[in-house]
Amino acid sequence: MKRVFVIFFIFVFAGCSNIFQAPSKKDSDEALFEDAIKYQNSGDCTSALANFAKMSADFLARTDVKSSWIGAYACDCGFRFDTYISSFNSGSTGGSAILLFLMNSWTQKAVKPASCTAAETKMKEVGAAAINRTSDQNLFMLFLAMAKIGVYLRDNADRDSTDSLGDGTADAGFDGCSSTSISDNAVAEIGSGLGQIIDNFATITAILSNSNDIYSSLDALQTACGSNCSTDASAIKADAAKLKVLRSIINTNTYGIISGVPCP
Repeated sequence: MKRVFVIFFIFVFAGCSNIFQAPSKKDSDEALFEDAIKYQNSGDCTSALANFAKMSADFLARTDVKSSWIGAYACDCGFRFDTYISSFNSGSTGGSAILLFLMNSWTQKAVKPASCTAAETKMKEVGAAAINRTSDQNLFMLFLAMAKIGVYLRDNADRDSTDSLGDGTADAGFDGCSSTSISDNAVAEIGSGLGQIIDNFATITAILSNSNDIYSSLDALQTACGSNCSTDASAIKADAAKLKVLRSIINTNTYGIISGVPCP
């Protein structure tokens, strides 16, 4: 896999230093932004988001500010682009089904699924679809989508270790067909993550060899998901048939995380 793109995202989405030419008031947009970047660089993503919440709408509309805001949400979710992509370097799922592979990227990691969704929502403000975004933005959206899928699965299906951060296998009794195990909202977010992968599949083709496990698994998954996956989580959640297909995908070991059966 090509690695040159890492530098761009470490700089833009993971935070970058910002030196202002003139002193700023501590409560000015510029000062809040500078401190937000410092918080983000130190890993205090919650404080970074608190600073973004205090900035004016006009300031937040700036491309550079919105990019860092997206990065702060992704950071709060648990997503660190530079470390996350290391799990893709081998090009192999290690024999795991693709959704289990994505889930296990988050074993023993603290996650906040809602912040992944918020980062995705902000990226859609930059460009609603892949055709409306730059190649770098699509690359970020692709990995964010895969991260979001894994985060929602780990948070819902693998919490039975002593610290509730998962042990690499779905919890005993987990049933992808049951809303008690995983809510419709979580399933819809997983489906919209898959929708983003489909929308950005040209980006996958550009960075992954079509002979490796990850590429072939994602290619097969997009076929299995078909029109049941879209970039609109609300539309998926409102459609019982789509939810059933997605729950079945989660529930079986062809693509999913357990050796269950398709949902009735």
